[in-house]
Order: sequence, then structure tokens, then C-alpha cells
Amino acid sequence: MHLEDVAAQQLSATFKVQWQCELENAGHWADYHASQQKKIETAWQAMAHEVEVGTVDWPDTWLIDFVALVQINQQTGRRRRVRRVLISHQ
Repeated sequence: MHLEDVAAQQLSATFKVQWQCELENAGHWADYHASQQKKIETAWQAMAHEVEVGTVDWPDTWLIDFVALVQINQQTGRRRRVRRVLISHQ
């Protein structure tokens, strides 16, 4: 394990982790729902390359690609950037 990985692990144990996807207007980000958040973070911690996540309000599904850090709508193919944020202050 690299030093950066150890540091990232310690930080995520200390601070809350939040996954977000970028909205149409670049620079605006939306948090994933708590149930999606848990599934995404669990897959990230397991070092998966991707995880499939259902949407909360409509029947679409998304594939979160951890290598490219994008969310891909399985029905339309639309791609959006995703990010993992550590929240240090609330």
C-alpha cells in the first residue's frame, strides 16, 4: 500500500465522505442520496472499478466508473463527472 493510500484511508475515517455528480451547468455539484452514497462508498473501499446504482425518483440506473470518475446513465449513455469529497466542517 502506498503512503497516499494510507493517508486517504485515515482522512476518510476522520471526516465524512460525500459522493457528488456534476450537474449540466459545470461547477455545480449534487450530492448522491444516502442509500446511493453508501453503495458507492462501499464499492470504492472494496477497490471495485465500477458500481451500478439505481436512481431514487425514476427508473434509470447509473454506472459509476471509478477509473474515469464518471457516472453513465445506462438508458441514455449520458456521462457526468463524479467526485468524492471529504467534509471537514459542518
